[in-house]
Amino acid sequence: MANGSPYISAPSVRNRLLLATAVFIALFALSAAAYLVARRGFGLATGLLLTGLVALSIWTAFFLYDWPNPEDGLAEDLGLKPPTPGGIDASAALPALENAGVMARPALEAVGTSFRLQLDLLRASLGLTGVALLWPDAAGKTLRLRALSTHRNDTRPGPYAIGSGITGTLEKGRDEVTMAPVGRGFHGLPYYRHRGKTGSLYAIRIPSADGIRSGILCADRETTAPWNDAELETLRLAAQRLAFDVTIGRRFLAMHREHGLFQKVSVGLRELTVGLGLDSTVEAAIKAVRTVVIPDLCVLMLTEGENYRVLHSEGLQADRFADCTFSLDEGLVGQALRYGCMLPEGAGHPGPSPIFGPHPLPAELRSLLILPLRKKGTEPIGALAVASRKAEIFTRLHREQLELIATQVAVKIDLALAHERISRMATTDGLTGLPNHRTFQQAFKTMIQRARRQQTPLTLVLCDVDHFKGVNDTYGHPFGDVVLKAVAQVLAQNVRDIDLAARYGGEEFALLIEGSNGKAGARIAERARKAVEALSLDFEGTSVSVSMSFGLAVFAEHGEEIPALIQRADEALYQAKRQGRNRVVTWSEKLGEG
Repeated sequence: MANGSPYISAPSVRNRLLLATAVFIALFALSAAAYLVARRGFGLATGLLLTGLVALSIWTAFFLYDWPNPEDGLAEDLGLKPPTPGGIDASAALPALENAGVMARPALEAVGTSFRLQLDLLRASLGLTGVALLWPDAAGKTLRLRALSTHRNDTRPGPYAIGSGITGTLEKGRDEVTMAPVGRGFHGLPYYRHRGKTGSLYAIRIPSADGIRSGILCADRETTAPWNDAELETLRLAAQRLAFDVTIGRRFLAMHREHGLFQKVSVGLRELTVGLGLDSTVEAAIKAVRTVVIPDLCVLMLTEGENYRVLHSEGLQADRFADCTFSLDEGLVGQALRYGCMLPEGAGHPGPSPIFGPHPLPAELRSLLILPLRKKGTEPIGALAVASRKAEIFTRLHREQLELIATQVAVKIDLALAHERISRMATTDGLTGLPNHRTFQQAFKTMIQRARRQQTPLTLVLCDVDHFKGVNDTYGHPFGDVVLKAVAQVLAQNVRDIDLAARYGGEEFALLIEGSNGKAGARIAERARKAVEALSLDFEGTSVSVSMSFGLAVFAEHGEEIPALIQRADEALYQAKRQGRNRVVTWSEKLGEG
């Protein structure tokens, strides 16, 4: 009898018998209970009813139990089982893929079919009684019967203890063993129940190229004749072929895993195309990293001259590095940026060495990978650091995929920074760094709508540098630019964060002061005026002073529309000039009449 499928069905024959017995007892007890109830034998009926319920519970438990699939055990033992998600990463070697089980099934089926066909071929061509393939479980504690072709019907499915029978000889360092003749009382083949019927046998360890404990091929026959060279060579070749099948199966699965991983990384990289700003780029970069690993610590940094700044950090003790700036001469990150290389070698634990500036890696983390962010042929613009509690988590494939992501992140960050520079150019005055006239108009519209809705005052201040044409004529336009930048800095420093200081045009500036009436606005303007007056600017060793005049108009006291408020603030500024400059004037009806 050829047995091409040695796996125990789930549930097994014994379990099926128990199941049938439980069903029979349940039906009998429930029927008897119903009969006794009809005869008013309530006490006995209750007992039988309880017996029936217990039997029914047993049947339900057997029916609902998730019996393990024996093929899952084979997949795990042969290294063909997809990694299961869990812990910091979906897998210790490769990230879990949604269809990993589907990918493993063809490889497993192909290997199982090849096992059965080869054992049937060996038995038929060599005239064997039986040929079996034993394989240790993943824990290395027991041997399992993974394929069997035999005439005998007294097979014992196992599992068997490591070293059982003839396999114990191979556990002592031997690669193969032959026995001919075999004694009548020999019981060294653990997969047979009865002694005898074995005249000679052969066992060989399946070759293993990766150092993993491999299986054992056993052949037996009734004849006591010694094994000849041709038979031994055939069995050895069969063992090599079985090892080759397992290797091909593992490579097949690895290929599909890598293909799936590339698909997931592609999805992650597509995230980088969403949005142009730096914040959206950082968010997309973290999502892309998580398609490969789920780190316990992730830090994104940008270079700034001879320093690097932490742009984003999340995870274990991330607050220690948030918004910090470190020298390129500090830490392992600095070295990675200096030399443009991935560190540390092997992505292992760097020990107590400083990583981020003077800070070492948190003690709980066992793996670290620092990747420079750079486009091809350019200097790094930053670095990406990922760390995990698991040791040796960053495999070669992980590193390759993360390096690909880091390159794309560098491109995207470079574009995001360029976009922010362009945005600043569109909204910011290039000389003074203050918001430009267009931004002022947009902000004024927003603020006046808020003031109208909340029924609060809003003060507009227009101001300009006194005798600025004379400054340019006397000291030259470059020094005039110095004056404008100095004045702009003073104005920005003398308004609150909720207010706005903008360049209105030429030597004229504008302030928008929220929630301030005329008196409060005048106090702020006066403070700014005094600060400008106190400036001392150096021109070729000569100290130069300047002053400013300020005109105020208040919403809604002096008007409710933007054009009217601008006109009245301008009238107040003109009045300040007429009164001698270097002063603050608030608009009034009297000024309007004049």
